[in-house]
Amino acid sequence: MKVTPLSLKLIIYFFLVNSVQFSIEFSYNIPIINLFFINNYSSLTNESIQYDSLAHSVIKMTIGPIIGFLLQPIIGALSDHATFGYGRRRPIMILGLGIWFVGSFGTLICSIYPLLPVTVKTISFNELNGLNLCDGLFVIFQIIVAIGINLIQVSYRSFILDQFDWIDQTRVTLIGSVMLGLGNVIYYGITSIICLIYLTQPNHDKMFLTNARLITTFWLNVISLFVMPITVYLFCHFVNESPYPSGNILFKEHIQNIWTSIKQINKNMCLILIVVFVGWFAWTPIKENTQLYFIYYVFEDKQDLSFLYFNFNRLIFGITVVITGLILFIINKKPILTMFSFNIITGLCAIIYYIPRSSFKNDALHCFVSFLPLISSGLCYCQLTSLPYALTRKVVKTDDFGFFVGLVNNSLTLSQLLSQLISIIINISINKDSKDSSESINQYHTNYYMFIVCPAFLLSGISSLLFIFVIKTPDQNSKATDQNESTQLMK
Repeated sequence: MKVTPLSLKLIIYFFLVNSVQFSIEFSYNIPIINLFFINNYSSLTNESIQYDSLAHSVIKMTIGPIIGFLLQPIIGALSDHATFGYGRRRPIMILGLGIWFVGSFGTLICSIYPLLPVTVKTISFNELNGLNLCDGLFVIFQIIVAIGINLIQVSYRSFILDQFDWIDQTRVTLIGSVMLGLGNVIYYGITSIICLIYLTQPNHDKMFLTNARLITTFWLNVISLFVMPITVYLFCHFVNESPYPSGNILFKEHIQNIWTSIKQINKNMCLILIVVFVGWFAWTPIKENTQLYFIYYVFEDKQDLSFLYFNFNRLIFGITVVITGLILFIINKKPILTMFSFNIITGLCAIIYYIPRSSFKNDALHCFVSFLPLISSGLCYCQLTSLPYALTRKVVKTDDFGFFVGLVNNSLTLSQLLSQLISIIINISINKDSKDSSESINQYHTNYYMFIVCPAFLLSGISSLLFIFVIKTPDQNSKATDQNESTQLMK
């Protein structure tokens, strides 16, 4: 792949447009498990404060993604043929920002009530009902947040496809991965500091940790309410795009255009969807089940330590993504080879998950070793979030960008759902079996939470070679919508 030099202005522009990715990650990275924090009150003591990780994973990985699955191709197709004078992508993004703000503000309100009774040692029946109500409202507002982010994400991705040829697509989306990593670093850097403060407490007061988590998450949510609008405003203000060239079209013609886009799906598009599906099928368990892994397998319900190591794990992952993204941005001449290599490395590192905990002399060594698969997955993540979108520019016509981005995101969503449902079924089976046993889960089971990671990453590496066929395809869009010059990209 021939890589041309970049001007400083164009590099700055790369970071500007990808600031939206930073705000999306920062906002969406406020884990449900930190706000859905009180689900079981079996008694009126502090020990009753528990985190139902499995229930929250079900909510997080099913309801929101299903809504997005139905919306994303339609949203993308509508933005492909938008007739707004403000551009074809920006109006959809602004609409998404409004919907996101409603959901995010509602989430913020739901996080206030739990702060009130959690400091007391006894909880009344009315307070319990209030907490359950907050849980329910939080689900609703999270669905609204997911809808808003879907609109913003599809519009933002489609705009980048409009503006850059496929070679620069790889580089600009790698900067997107860097911004995504920064979102992780800032969020989990703050929560890791909270964990370290907790460790300095003489008695390791669990109520202190609970309060710290709640207050920290609350203020991070407040910050996101400002960060997202600012980055979307900067994006909409500085980008230079034109509306759909055909002029005003009727709703019936929108439907016809969507049907035309469906009929134009070709072999290369299907290959991209396959690689995305397999890649996210591998990556989802290592992202979503890490906390389950630490809680139930490594620390056996010692949630203070599991929360600490989970945050450190995600912090190191974010740092890995940032460093990898910057390095690949500079020297990534063989993106398919690097994607293949990173997947194989991660698959081999994931063999660690099959080693029984008893084989390690102490928990500290086990925890250190368990960081390796997630760190190596950060290498894969940079390519997984950049190369498929870059190749989309090569094989999809300009007026189908939004529609196909929606399909790519759908492949991603379907993969996440399937991967997580398999883990949920296994977890339910393990928990059911453990109730019939006088011993702990770990006496009878190795780590089933990560059982699929190793073969899935190896398969993902093999599937990434399908991109060889895509990259040999003649470029359908040799030039960007606006000439690919930094002087014409910004207003």
